[in-house]
Amino acid sequence: MTALPPFDQLMRLAEQQPKALDALRYQLSQELIAQAPKERQPQLHAHYSHINRLIGLGKNPHHVNVLLSRELHKQVHRLQRALKGELSGANNANHHPAEVIPLARQYR
Repeated sequence: MTALPPFDQLMRLAEQQPKALDALRYQLSQELIAQAPKERQPQLHAHYSHINRLIGLGKNPHHVNVLLSRELHKQVHRLQRALKGELSGANNANHHPAEVIPLARQYR
């Protein structure tokens, strides 16, 4: 998998070559999706498409960050509800509450 360049290099790309940064983002995303189990790849492509739509709605980089942050908060909230077995309706048609298994603490 392609390594993520250092932060300073990403900043230079964002400022001087935004299309190159987008190409890198696309390449890294596709590599990551390709490593996922085949049955999960369509869902990951859909998430990637949704993220791209949000990025396209942003009026400036700060607005994009706000949009993506809101989306992340919505997804975390949805995950919390799923773990508690609170999802209902179409989202929960084939869903069973998650079994949460506490991790044993290992002391050294």
